[in-house]
Amino acid sequence: MQKALTAWGDPGTAGSVSPALGVPRRSRDSAPAYRPGFLCAGALLALIAAQPGCAFVLRPFRGVLPPLIEVAPDALSPLSDDLDYASLGTAIEQSMAFFQRRPDASFVAAGHSYSSAEYLESLGMLLQALSDAPEPTALDAVLRSRFRILKVTGQGQRVRFTGYYTPLLEGALSADGSFQYPLYGKPPDLLSFDVARVVPGCDCATGVRAGRLENGVAVPYYTRADIDGAGALRDRGLEIAWTDDPVALFFLHIQGSGQLLLEDGRRVHVNYAATNGRPFHSIGTVLAKRGGLPAGGGSMQAMRSYLESHPEERDAILQENPRYTFFRLEDDGPFGSTQVKLTPGRSIATDPTIFPPGSLAYIRTQMPIVDPDTQLVRWVPLSRLVLNQDKGAAIKGPARVDVYFGDDDDAEAVAGRMSAVGDLYFLVPRGGASTWPTEAQQARRAADRSSRRPLGAAIDHGGDPRSKTRSRPTASPERLPIRYVPS
Repeated sequence: MQKALTAWGDPGTAGSVSPALGVPRRSRDSAPAYRPGFLCAGALLALIAAQPGCAFVLRPFRGVLPPLIEVAPDALSPLSDDLDYASLGTAIEQSMAFFQRRPDASFVAAGHSYSSAEYLESLGMLLQALSDAPEPTALDAVLRSRFRILKVTGQGQRVRFTGYYTPLLEGALSADGSFQYPLYGKPPDLLSFDVARVVPGCDCATGVRAGRLENGVAVPYYTRADIDGAGALRDRGLEIAWTDDPVALFFLHIQGSGQLLLEDGRRVHVNYAATNGRPFHSIGTVLAKRGGLPAGGGSMQAMRSYLESHPEERDAILQENPRYTFFRLEDDGPFGSTQVKLTPGRSIATDPTIFPPGSLAYIRTQMPIVDPDTQLVRWVPLSRLVLNQDKGAAIKGPARVDVYFGDDDDAEAVAGRMSAVGDLYFLVPRGGASTWPTEAQQARRAADRSSRRPLGAAIDHGGDPRSKTRSRPTASPERLPIRYVPS
């Protein structure tokens, strides 16, 4: 996703918990309420994430509930955690590595600013506290003393949680026998730029940020139909591996990373390299319209079952999603958009234009329990600390979270069925400086406004409404010059 999918055996009794995954063992989409802003030179070109030295700011739209609201400590029940401390420590260390690579970065959330150094210090103290294996009440006290707790207000103040995982596909490093479906590496002609500004008539509402040059003119990059149907990339030497299952390959594209099981028994990590920049279209919606799934979509397992039982419809349905993922082969993975290794049960994906990457969060929702045949048995509560370490093409707005569940059979079964509402909280360093005006400042501003001319006489973008001199407006990202940047 890109998205989709957190360091996650033997079967146990119903209700027991897989200690690494946080998955109980089997018994054998809204508009953002804030406009993101990156306050540093050249930030328009940072199309995926803020560059080091940038200040990530959530700019509120007028009249819309902000996505983060501070919660009074006594208004929130204890922050209990249902997973092992070892996995939490691993995930914290990964986020600390992310902040260490960005020493000059600063963030503003819910009226408080904080730096990478402040976040590193707070995460370090939390990590130290975990080493003492604190009782739940002691951990809760540490969290409340070191962090401000900010509740995410999604649609109706509830958040939709889904899941992702690391799929395992049988594969080969060359086309042979049944292995006829290629995985492509990143094409050299794939460029990143603001397509919506330079391609007339482009369907760029979902934020296309990739394309190619054709006779010196910028055009959107090839779609899934172009690549898999018309062979737009065939015979260009871009194939890095092959698999025998086109449906499994499609879901690998959705998950964004996976593993290949080679014929000699070796496993190779297939990690995300880039996408074609096209919008993500859910085939669940397509199948529902065709009558193949109930209205509102269905589980990943239901989609796979339909595609495998209707091979004559398969290619046309898959090509309804124009988004295409390119990969690279590596010895380790999977890695999130923060370039840190994901931890099963502890890593989440959110919209990076709304929520600061690498940050600590807390989730309360439910998760499915399935039987050995992957049929749903029941739902159980899920409540734990997580780290915001990934993003996904389908994870947009403040009301969407994707939980990474790992790379085993349980992870696939649970992630494929995971869809529940719940609550999401972000925890930011308590030492951050407040950016909200004090009561005295608000009073002075109110008195100042009453002495000003009517609103129509005011000058936006920094102009003083009491002055006859118009200050030059600050260029918005939409007004800045556009350049092509190699992806």
